[in-house]
Formats: sequence, structure tokens, C-alpha cells
Amino acid sequence: MDIDKEIQNYLIEMGKRIAKIRQSKGLTQDDLWYEAGVARRTVNKVELGQGDVKMGTLIKIAKALDVPLEKIVKG
Repeated sequence: MDIDKEIQNYLIEMGKRIAKIRQSKGLTQDDLWYEAGVARRTVNKVELGQGDVKMGTLIKIAKALDVPLEKIVKG
């Protein structure tokens, strides 16, 4: 598997983890973008694994979800 495909698969799996955590807390994507202070489109793209995600964005999302960053990044 080439590195780009490997990265894309990782981003997709991380997005699924974020969505699962968000849903388990009864939050909508709108709730999350508001609480995290990021753009609505950013939350959608992150959950779908589309494009690179800035570390700052992941930290904001983790704080908004009240989970350690490692739970999002490593699973």
C-alpha cells in the first residue's frame, strides 16, 4: 500500500472514531463545531476523513468532546 493511501485510510478511521464519540455523547455536528470553535465544514470533513487535519483542530475537537487527544488519534 502506498503512503498516501495509508494516510487516507488512517484519516477515515480517525473520522469514524470522532463521529462515534460525538454520537455517544448525544451531540450533533453543529453542536461539535460550536463547542470546538471550528467551522461547520471542518467537522464534516474531519469525520469523513477528507484532507489533512491540523493538530490544533484535533485538540479543539478533543476538548469539546471531553476526551484525551490520544483517544481520537490512536483509538
